[in-house]
Amino acid sequence: MRKVMDVLETLLLAAVRECWGEQVDFVGVTRDVLSCVLDQRELFEALPERMAVEVIPIEQCGLDSPRTRSMEEFHSSKAVLLFDGLTAAAGGRRSYIYKSKGFRVYLFESGEVCTLTPYCKIDDRGFSLGNELWDIPCDFHVHMLRTAEPVADLFEMISEKKPAFLPDARIGLGLIKMITSLRSRFPIDYCLEYVIVPPDVDILSGFSQGTRRDLWDVCLSRRFEREAGHEVQTRAIALLMEAGISPQPDQILDYLQRIGRSSSCEDLLQRMDELKLAVLGRIDQLADDLSDPDFWQRLGSEQRRTHSAVVRQFQNAPCVRTMNDVVHEILEVFKTQIEAHGLWKELWDRDKPKPESSVQNLFFSSAISFCRAYGLDISPESDGGSGPVDFKISAGWHDKVVVEFKLSTNTSVVHGYECQLERYKDSENTEHGIFVLVDVGELGGKLERVRSLQSAKGERASDIVYVDARPRVSASKKR
Repeated sequence: MRKVMDVLETLLLAAVRECWGEQVDFVGVTRDVLSCVLDQRELFEALPERMAVEVIPIEQCGLDSPRTRSMEEFHSSKAVLLFDGLTAAAGGRRSYIYKSKGFRVYLFESGEVCTLTPYCKIDDRGFSLGNELWDIPCDFHVHMLRTAEPVADLFEMISEKKPAFLPDARIGLGLIKMITSLRSRFPIDYCLEYVIVPPDVDILSGFSQGTRRDLWDVCLSRRFEREAGHEVQTRAIALLMEAGISPQPDQILDYLQRIGRSSSCEDLLQRMDELKLAVLGRIDQLADDLSDPDFWQRLGSEQRRTHSAVVRQFQNAPCVRTMNDVVHEILEVFKTQIEAHGLWKELWDRDKPKPESSVQNLFFSSAISFCRAYGLDISPESDGGSGPVDFKISAGWHDKVVVEFKLSTNTSVVHGYECQLERYKDSENTEHGIFVLVDVGELGGKLERVRSLQSAKGERASDIVYVDARPRVSASKKR
């Protein structure tokens, strides 16, 4: 058991490092993870190579002869399905009742990982299925894996064919999703179940259910936080939610009780906020949810319910500090979406960064719904007399925060922080401003210079938020 937990801990750390753009050697990680799957013999079952059920026309049948002829051929080794990329259609111009195609990834008992292309058709002549081996990924054998290239190629292919499963070909996230999504064996070997998976047999295996819980036990453990650090733990929480794995209520309660016994109330509230962002906000789905009004209505309702005390305090006795925290929370979600969840792609036109207006529009589409949930007003291009600031977020006349965005390619980054933002604060009659520096290259020493200015100004200095929006290297090119 400890061995499996150690493997999951190593996988989680590698996945976080990969999200941060660090070089990760996934050879050993992949070997250990898939070796754990190979140990689960109950998951492996016979895999058909060819199947057919031919329907014989009634006029060709004798009185006692059968109406169908069947044929079954299986691969020599049993296998477990790691990834299902099958697509299907029905009623194609009446030439067939059902057909399917696509690809599936299997792990065989021998340790070989293979991609198969199933092709199935059901028509008036009967049923036919062929499961042909692809040559991609090549030379992928668990016990003989020497480089990460076959692993990277596999997830590159999956992300190209099925982007919803793995939007940016991350190996760590892909491995987590694979081992936590393994199905139980079919209870009866009906041939159709290899190409159509009915709900009553589409059941998550006990191994994957246990692995989901184990990953959260590792992530929320005192040992993981102590050895990896709180920042890594926070990112790991978001990563597991991105993989579609939710913690059990008792795991959350145990985690918060442990924090509460050894930390201050302020630290406990911070941990609750972090969990709220990961568990309730579902950061991984934010890009799609931005256009769904029902989502924001549910999110706002849930935030007000679970944090009613904080919201009531803000509504009854509003203060800039509380509102400033909310704006930072909005920016943190925006930053995470860009840096860790592929939203940086929306800020690039092939190999050139888009203008600052694209950054502003992207932030506004996120912030407006958050502001609605918190009862705040957001005004883009607000002009208090010194020119238009990118955003003013306010709760009445006295409670205002101004937010200014600058791309790293802008030659006026330092001037924007030192002078421009200060004039906006004066004209809007507020002491609170946030300077967002979005890195799209050519940063040089601009970040260090604005941070030096911030340090020199002391308590009255505007906050700085750095967002790394540089293009990420695909997994197949990381070595």
